[in-house]
Amino acid sequence: MTHTLHRTHNIPGGPDDLIVFSMIARGFNDVNAGPKLAAIFEILLRHAPVNAGDDNRGGLLTGETPENIMAGAGPTSYMAAVYTDQRQAEDALRDLKQADLGMPVVVTGHREQVFAMLRRVGLKPHTVNLSIGTFGKTESAPEPEVLDITSMCGHGMVCPDHARHVMEQVRAGRMTPSRAAEDLARPCTCAMFNPTRAEHVIRAVCHR
Repeated sequence: MTHTLHRTHNIPGGPDDLIVFSMIARGFNDVNAGPKLAAIFEILLRHAPVNAGDDNRGGLLTGETPENIMAGAGPTSYMAAVYTDQRQAEDALRDLKQADLGMPVVVTGHREQVFAMLRRVGLKPHTVNLSIGTFGKTESAPEPEVLDITSMCGHGMVCPDHARHVMEQVRAGRMTPSRAAEDLARPCTCAMFNPTRAEHVIRAVCHR
């Protein structure tokens, strides 16, 4: 799964941006996967993620409840959580290792940070995917600060014009950065959008 791979961090500073998610490997562990994925989601929630959900049902910031997400867990689900504190993500991985539910787990973040976490937890990665940047007509891409926001939804559900609109609302005093980040998170049904990171970007852009 690489749709969390191309998140940009053009605006420096701010909170961590770490995603932990799990889904089945079809043909290997898809039988009776629902209860195991529900248990994984419960573990992820213990560590205070800023967003979490299952793309089949939506996320906490799209209006779903943890109970509905876990009740609807099945072989096509993938359970995701976003953390802004490395310690929380690391503790979640430690609990997942201890639970040993037989499900693949994917971690997205800066390479050095992720590898350091895995070493401390005692996990060895099976596969590593790296983003090496964007090539081609990059002048056609949105502004760097807009990309920082839109790239947090790998399915492209957060559009550049939406990001620009809420920034204008913040500049005009009609919306707080926190409210703007929540508004941007709503279309991201995969629940991998980081509203705390979005708020940091909006504050940095609109108050400079």
